[in-house]
Amino acid sequence: MDDPPLPFPSGRLIVVGARGLIGSALVEAATTSGMQVVGVDRGMAVEDVVEEGDVVTNCALTPAYRIGPYDPAVDLERQTAEIARRRGARVLMLSTRKVYRDNVQWGAREDDPLQFDGAGYGPNKARTEAWIRAALGDSALIVRLSNIFGFEYEAGGGGRRSFFGQMLFRLKHEGEIVFDMSPATRRDFISVDETARALIGAVAAGAGGVFNLGSGRAVGCGEIADAVISGYGEGRLRSVGNVRDEFFLDISKWSSTFGCAVKPADSVDVAWEFGRRLRYA
Repeated sequence: MDDPPLPFPSGRLIVVGARGLIGSALVEAATTSGMQVVGVDRGMAVEDVVEEGDVVTNCALTPAYRIGPYDPAVDLERQTAEIARRRGARVLMLSTRKVYRDNVQWGAREDDPLQFDGAGYGPNKARTEAWIRAALGDSALIVRLSNIFGFEYEAGGGGRRSFFGQMLFRLKHEGEIVFDMSPATRRDFISVDETARALIGAVAAGAGGVFNLGSGRAVGCGEIADAVISGYGEGRLRSVGNVRDEFFLDISKWSSTFGCAVKPADSVDVAWEFGRRLRYA
């Protein structure tokens, strides 16, 4: 049986990378809940901010960590956690479903095998997880996230490289959404706002340990694209490729620990609303 959540210490939430997609949503959710929040962005020294009793989370990432071999020198998450440990603070680590081996990602549970071999985002996150668990124990809450999405439209520079960022950019500027996979491919989507609210609830409960967080179900990527196009009012979906990289996370541990199931807004409805919003962007 898992240990019960630890009491939440009286402190602040420190968000490194507070201007990004997840960081900004965390700041908003924490502020709404009444927590004191400190955002840390470029040019600010994390060590000058963190105090005993704080909860620290890192939402920043270097390109080398995403695509290269593991190197502690580019692991901002580990560096932030080292500061938290020295200062007597707790850590919220935002991990990913990509830490799981490919053959268990359909319904992955927290005790399923992880992927440590090779380079890139998934194996690197698995190595960071291992260090944080060894160094901080139950003073760390590690959350493996599914496909987090928000209104990721950027007018210039080709748009954000995320799944939703590319959908919205290409629909707005080229009149179509292009997939390099079959639209029948099913994935686990959860909105960034719902994710942030769930994470802040877990932080407030003082939880430690490893949890999955997603919608707990998979939806066809073509359904998501069709909803965006419908909300936008015009456009088409073009796809080349086969079904690949399907996944959803088992969230039963999260649901049982925090007393209720995560109830995200329906991803198809949110996608439609983003299409409507894109019309006027």
